[in-house]
Amino acid sequence: MKIAIEGCCHGALDDIYAYISTLESQNNYKVDLLLICGDFQAMRNERDLACMAVPDKYKKLGTFWKYYTGEKKAPLLTIIIGGNHEASNYFWELYHGGWIAPNMYFLGHAGCVQVNGIRIAGASGIFKPHDFNHGHWERLPYSPGAMRSIYHIREYNIRRLSLLTQPQIFLSHDWPQGIEHHGDLSSLLRRKPFFRQDVERGVLGSPPMMGLLRVLRPRWWFAAHLHCRFEAVVLHGEGAGGRGVKVEGTNPDEIVIDDNEFDVPSQPQPVPVPSVPTPAPSPVVPTPAPAPAPPVVVQRERNPDEILLEDEEEDVVIPPPPPVASSSAPAPRYTSGPTGRLSIFDSHQGQNVTRFLALDKCLPRRNFLEVVDVYPPGEGGLEESRLGESTQPQPTSDSTSQSAPSQPSQSAPSHPSQPSPTSQPSPTSPSQAPQSAPTPSPSPTQPQIKLTYDPEWLAITRAFNPYMPLSRDQPVTYPDEAMAREMVRRERVWVGRVVFGEGEGEESKDNVNGEEGEEKGKERGESEGKGDGEEGKGREKVKGKGIKYVEDCQTFVMTAPGPTPDLQDGNKKRRDPLSRQQPPYYPNPQTAAFCAMLEIENKVDYTR
Repeated sequence: MKIAIEGCCHGALDDIYAYISTLESQNNYKVDLLLICGDFQAMRNERDLACMAVPDKYKKLGTFWKYYTGEKKAPLLTIIIGGNHEASNYFWELYHGGWIAPNMYFLGHAGCVQVNGIRIAGASGIFKPHDFNHGHWERLPYSPGAMRSIYHIREYNIRRLSLLTQPQIFLSHDWPQGIEHHGDLSSLLRRKPFFRQDVERGVLGSPPMMGLLRVLRPRWWFAAHLHCRFEAVVLHGEGAGGRGVKVEGTNPDEIVIDDNEFDVPSQPQPVPVPSVPTPAPSPVVPTPAPAPAPPVVVQRERNPDEILLEDEEEDVVIPPPPPVASSSAPAPRYTSGPTGRLSIFDSHQGQNVTRFLALDKCLPRRNFLEVVDVYPPGEGGLEESRLGESTQPQPTSDSTSQSAPSQPSQSAPSHPSQPSPTSQPSPTSPSQAPQSAPTPSPSPTQPQIKLTYDPEWLAITRAFNPYMPLSRDQPVTYPDEAMAREMVRRERVWVGRVVFGEGEGEESKDNVNGEEGEEKGKERGESEGKGDGEEGKGREKVKGKGIKYVEDCQTFVMTAPGPTPDLQDGNKKRRDPLSRQQPPYYPNPQTAAFCAMLEIENKVDYTR
């Protein structure tokens, strides 16, 4: 399956889809799926802008509202997560995930779904240590502090995600903390010298995200947030630090927004990250270590590429140093990939690794989108993923919000004969790529793209819903890991029987990807769906198929109105006086349907 990955969207959907169309025409292939790694900015109308934490000069509707109102439709299935510049009120409506527009699916504050058997998990928001243990206390209308804390990731969601069995793809907005040491750090610092202080202090990135990376070991990890392209490879197992490495330190969010004006100052605490199963069960998130020595305060160096809130700049506290990385891991070999792009990904085929790729924001001459090939598990032994083609398009004329983006020229890569364990080359520019690089060809039969629920994630959601905290300082006693996994095992049986139609008391014999169940379901659908027309082929006709289509439970519904046109008064324009006020809360029928399917309390709708 060809999957396009995009970094920060910033409301530029028209340009992103136009760029994908250009790549498809130039390279003679069809992109099956688009994944967007946050800062999506799903603004339905002017009042949603009042819920986005950015300076007024950045408050623009963008182009999402056209897809929301039906003026346009996404040309391919698009799955997104949230970042730190969002219509947070809309994303709260769909806390568990749902359609934000036709053919556009929000993964939720945390979630996991399947696309044709490929498991895609993700976490929305960014990390902020003092909000990590808080509940979801924010309510409309948002105070200035609530408008910022609502997108800070919570321990509750990290605990839930840590219970997943290995997904193939993981999406985050933040970078995992310390990921820069698994790629070409020297090249990164040449391009982004203002990262140096954060790297030296060990605060670049999110500690919980690195904990999840070590625990889940996904094949791919995609991120954005820092507005640059960066690739890395994390080796798992012996010689690579092992699984469940505890990374201490705090990320004070200085890269994009320092939103501490509304927070109570406190001494920095080591941030707990997920552990992995051990013979002696331990909590899913370890108990914090004792507080470190009094902090040293330093002046931050500004990132000229970030969106700053001028009233939120602050000094940065140095946390304890991170653990020293293992030096026994083999140094990566840099090889030329199938498209002529030099990449460290190609030197690790067949190894137990996570390939990390961060991308830029959607602007001209930025590395904001690339295409990768990802194969479903067990498909002819082609389970390894590889970097796809990404060439420079010509400007197009169908862009409405800005000029069509293009790929930048890159600096020459490091010499492949001089690798180091923490370095990787920059990609070559299209003009430097070998002329003989093969062009991917379209598959003989384009697969029908199917978005389905992940049974394991539904079981985790059902097991942990009683623990979902809804107040700022609500004390929560989470179950230890052994108990949590047993709870999920029991709920997996319930989900299989009630949601997926498996036999009474019969736990699914296929793996969490549901591949065996899907194949059996195809046979049933073909035999029982005869005479129902093309639309009925392969669709779920009876229970027992082993898969559950998302659209069978959740259907897109406009909850808020679209933009209000300017009212004309002679030659003068005047706006609706409510357009600058925060909107009311809109209960979303999709969330109600999801909770009803799992027979859980709808804690998202606080108006009930």
